[in-house]
Amino acid sequence: MPLKEIARRAGVGHGTLCNPFGTREALIDEWDSSKRRNGPGRPPTAQTVEELAPRPAEENPRRGCRRIQGELARLGHQVGASTVWPILTSAGADPAPHRSGPA
Repeated sequence: MPLKEIARRAGVGHGTLCNPFGTREALIDEWDSSKRRNGPGRPPTAQTVEELAPRPAEENPRRGCRRIQGELARLGHQVGASTVWPILTSAGADPAPHRSGPA
């Protein structure tokens, strides 16, 4: 028996029979991820990273963003050098010889 005939006898559209979720609304609800989103934009940098990043620059002014990023990675904080740069400039750290921008 063709699928359209089965759907007609069941009183539903043939799309409902082909849909594993049963109805179109259930399919839309399953794939609608708007309720799982946190909001627009990049999440903020963790407060602990903002507190830890200026310390190596104060202890050794010749350390650059890449080296400070490596120190943070060794402590378990995965951040990029381009994240360390604005933290250091907002903390007032003077540029190291090679700390002229994000690497």
